[in-house]
Amino acid sequence: MSITLSEKAKSKKGRGSLITFMSKNFINNNIIIPIGAAIQGTIVKEIKECIKFSIMIDSTQDVSVMDQLAICVRYIFNGVVQERLLSLVVCHNSSGIGLFNLLKEEIKKLGLMLNDIVACSFDGAANMKGIYNGLQAHLKSVNPNIVYTHCMGHVLNLVICSTDINLAEDLFGLVEQSAVFLSDSHKRMETWTSITSVKHTGHDKLYKLQKIGATWWWSKDKALSSVMDLQLNIVEIDKEVDNAKFTTLLTFLTTVCHGNFNSQSKFIAKSLINTIQNSIETRFMKNANLLKDLNWLDPRSFAVFNNIELLPVSALSTLSKISGLNHEIILTELKQFSNQYENFLIPKYTTDCDSENKLLLRNEDASDEDNDEISKSVNCNKCNKCIHCAFLIVRELSCQSNLFVIYKFALLLPSTQTTCERVFSKLKCIKTKLRSTLHQNHLTPLMLMAIEKNIAIDTQQSDVTKAVQHWKNTKDTNKAQKIKGIQQDLANALFHRLGQHTNCDSYFCNNSNLQNTLNLVPEAENNGIMSEIQNIMSRLITNAESLLENKNNNICEQFNSIINKYTAGKRINFQGEEATIQELKPL
Repeated sequence: MSITLSEKAKSKKGRGSLITFMSKNFINNNIIIPIGAAIQGTIVKEIKECIKFSIMIDSTQDVSVMDQLAICVRYIFNGVVQERLLSLVVCHNSSGIGLFNLLKEEIKKLGLMLNDIVACSFDGAANMKGIYNGLQAHLKSVNPNIVYTHCMGHVLNLVICSTDINLAEDLFGLVEQSAVFLSDSHKRMETWTSITSVKHTGHDKLYKLQKIGATWWWSKDKALSSVMDLQLNIVEIDKEVDNAKFTTLLTFLTTVCHGNFNSQSKFIAKSLINTIQNSIETRFMKNANLLKDLNWLDPRSFAVFNNIELLPVSALSTLSKISGLNHEIILTELKQFSNQYENFLIPKYTTDCDSENKLLLRNEDASDEDNDEISKSVNCNKCNKCIHCAFLIVRELSCQSNLFVIYKFALLLPSTQTTCERVFSKLKCIKTKLRSTLHQNHLTPLMLMAIEKNIAIDTQQSDVTKAVQHWKNTKDTNKAQKIKGIQQDLANALFHRLGQHTNCDSYFCNNSNLQNTLNLVPEAENNGIMSEIQNIMSRLITNAESLLENKNNNICEQFNSIINKYTAGKRINFQGEEATIQELKPL
């Protein structure tokens, strides 16, 4: 470090001749940009450790009418699935090839590879999802095994926006037609009764399909509930798929098609089956094979196929192709793991998922705050009954097995791009009308600092933290001596940072390793910066007691910030003659 004054600065006198490090150029170039680069570098380092990752991309127009492209990534670090903002860039060409070239350039600049991308999630725009010239198509030209997912959030939004009453009429019309078809023939009713008596127990043996009444408003819900289970999931957790109401209806219709019924009954039953099948295939079966593979990895399916000697040949075929692993070896490992799964559920795994992950992921070398942050990052609330829980167990058993890689690929698949939407929400808070001229080189670091604030960019304790922590833990010392010790350490911290360690205690730094460091104290004193920083540090030294007892008024400041939002900010002088206090709105 060397401080050099320009000729113009040397000619100044008084406070103008002092170096304050408060200029916008110094703050932007020496504080904001380096912090943003450090956060981005940490994310890239974690991605490289995971090797494989997925991307989520979306764009929006900011207040200065610039198209901002958010590149978010999904990866696994320390057993925790992470979704983070990787970069925010200006997009000048929103075509499929333009987005691909921009993504390729950004990925290459960060030292990552397109071939390591496992999956991608975009919205329904043609430049994103196009199978010929969209971003999806260009990514698959590099890696044909990339899985594309249409963001489920956008799908739901499209469904809500395009909702037509005809869809509801078709649904309830199908339910009514099924109920009428069942009740019009005693022969069909006998077939229905024989099926339900085998598949169901107790009162469920007697349930029938309900017709929709003309005047009873609750009849539609009752009729729909008789066809499918509407609680939580379509199939209740503790039930098997074969015993679901919807499966019972399909079994009944299939029995009618192949049973001793007249041609009209068979035609109607076949028509109902075709209607249901076409509706399912249209809405849900674009990634049918991948969804089937995920079902095999679900611990709730282990009890079903443990009774099967050989798994189906198609099981995990899609995931095996994506991961490039041997299909037969994966099936063998999954079969062995499923057979022993209950034995792996020792007390360490049988608590709730928060406690389990805290046990599995706790790092003895990390601080308590870091470990708490890790434990908060995972919360599936279904311990031992989801894919993530099974992944944690496989991770503890062996990180080198093929089954671990398969579970890892399964967790890397994104279903939404809500992370991009959260980025845009934060973008509106940072780039406002007052900051419409904010440069992109400064906007991206500010966005990373605001969104990825939980990333630790410096694991070393600061001088203030180190001193306070030492004197807090010191026993057989009264409060006055502790405050005096903190004040001495804070006064010496400036000399310590500038390379003079004559007054440093052993707990503060290791003098033997710092003997050859450059001493910049004389130069700082000659330039005037030493006295300026000491004036700033004097306020901190005076309030050393607050540091020792960890006193703050953060709650008051948070309350004031809320009040100021309703009173037009802190800059209004409410004591002036012409100023009037606005009426506070209820919070």
